[in-house]
Amino acid sequence: MNSSVKNQWLESIMTALFKHELQSIDNMIEHLNNLNCIEKKTVAHGFMYQGIRYVAPSANGVYKKHLPNLAFTLSNECAKFIARKNKLDADMIHIRQLFIYMLAQCANSQEIRDTLPDCVAQLTPAKSLPRVMQDNTYLFKHDRFGLEEYERLLPKIQMYSVSNLLY
Repeated sequence: MNSSVKNQWLESIMTALFKHELQSIDNMIEHLNNLNCIEKKTVAHGFMYQGIRYVAPSANGVYKKHLPNLAFTLSNECAKFIARKNKLDADMIHIRQLFIYMLAQCANSQEIRDTLPDCVAQLTPAKSLPRVMQDNTYLFKHDRFGLEEYERLLPKIQMYSVSNLLY
């Protein structure tokens, strides 16, 4: 299986796993932007906070060179948003790295299906393939680092997959 096919699997997995969390982040930006517009008595497609531009998803490609700073009264709410976004970004990086490692071990679609945890496989095209190997770590169980990383990240992966069932 070539790397292009594995990249398609990876993108499919990441999109499915984080779809609702990313939508939640977009909703938070939209909410903060709406509050900021009310507070500043202006119409804007985003805001600046600590030197970073946050563009509302509803901007639909509208680009403004200047965005208003976030109102000081919204700083605490934005700090909570930033903490959540930073945690999500870090989780996405670590989980992506794990899936890259896992997919690198796979030679075909069936091995990909067997390597994925069931909670993830159900979110991807792999759900149509039956599990053949019961131990989804069989391709990397002799790699202590890979196995430890998998065991460390599995609860987070399960949490994000459950969020898809809730929304």
